[in-house]
Amino acid sequence: MRISAASSRRSEPGGWGVAAAGLVALLIYSGTGLYSFSVFLDALARDLGWQVQTLSWGGSLLMALSAFSGVLAGRYILRFGAGRIISAGACLAAAGFLILFRLTTPQEFWLGYTLVGLGLGAAGIVPVSTVVVSRFERGRGRAMGIVMIGISLGALLFAPLAEHLIEIAGWRLSFLFFALMILGVIIPLSLKVIGASTLLPEEAIEVHEVKSQSSHLLLASPPFLLISAAFFLTYFGTMSVLLHECKMLTSLGISSKTAALAVGLTGGIGGAGKFVLGWLCDRLPVRYVTLGCFALEALGVLILMQVKAESPLLWLFVALFGFSMGGETTLMPLVVRRLFRPELFGFAYGLAHFIGLAGGSLAGPPFAAYIFDHTGSYLPALKIFLAAYGIAIGALYFAWGPDPRAV
Repeated sequence: MRISAASSRRSEPGGWGVAAAGLVALLIYSGTGLYSFSVFLDALARDLGWQVQTLSWGGSLLMALSAFSGVLAGRYILRFGAGRIISAGACLAAAGFLILFRLTTPQEFWLGYTLVGLGLGAAGIVPVSTVVVSRFERGRGRAMGIVMIGISLGALLFAPLAEHLIEIAGWRLSFLFFALMILGVIIPLSLKVIGASTLLPEEAIEVHEVKSQSSHLLLASPPFLLISAAFFLTYFGTMSVLLHECKMLTSLGISSKTAALAVGLTGGIGGAGKFVLGWLCDRLPVRYVTLGCFALEALGVLILMQVKAESPLLWLFVALFGFSMGGETTLMPLVVRRLFRPELFGFAYGLAHFIGLAGGSLAGPPFAAYIFDHTGSYLPALKIFLAAYGIAIGALYFAWGPDPRAV
């Protein structure tokens, strides 16, 4: 049963402090994980001579397992609290980076990124989003957009930082630096700020109610299946481009420094997308904002297919793809929150996030790597990704049914 229902929910005092702490946590989550991976992939391929496809599996494990641990975080956050879950995840991620610091074989590389993925997923988007969504009603889209800017700041800061650290200290010490940063920043924030926050009464239901209602209802729900399919198809392309972006660009004759800058700007510009699209969702139906986001992302991929060497089109791709890709992260929890009851949000979002991100990450980047290793070009893969975005647009549209009324 429900503990108690608040007559009307408002952002509690200190809510913006929790949002600020969540922003910093997501900055480190994205910077040490997703956005630095592309830079490390290029460096390790040069230094160790391993195939791109071998290294690409590390990125797939990173993103797929972060999505899996996000499901667990969403399910158990009411029982153990956000602070404990995020702290445990930070310890696990740091252990993974310590393995990467000493790696000598592909198996150690995969193991390291397995732990990093599991840890960052438990310390990242799902627990932070669950706390923020519960603490805001009016201005929820704006709050979520601001918090998600942390992901883009992580890209903007950490992709060039990783390139610089690798150049002056090598990739091993760069991995060690990331481990120490996670332990020194995320754990204190999670225990002193995020962990001190409680879910608002309307969200604080008993855990057994979520378990008894959620699984069979969600898996039998056409809206849930359609939004999961839509985000799977977009992440199929998005994660492939992000994890391979540095290699994609250097394969076109672009310098590694310019490619690293492009990776950082792609994520950095995503901050604008997170805020602007979140702000729009407070004023327009989230359905149509999300459809527009998917269309812009597809246009960015189409432009990437035309990039040659140092073409100005490179920066147009970075702007469009970065803006829309960034907004996608903000929009997913808002879509789920719009379609499902508040008490199901943590589990529904975690599961949809897992299906979309894990499925897309396991399917897309290895597929892109296979195409590149066998053809010497990413172009055939980009054509497939473009088609996937088109199907995703149709799936998301019909998640609400054929008319604009919410389910």
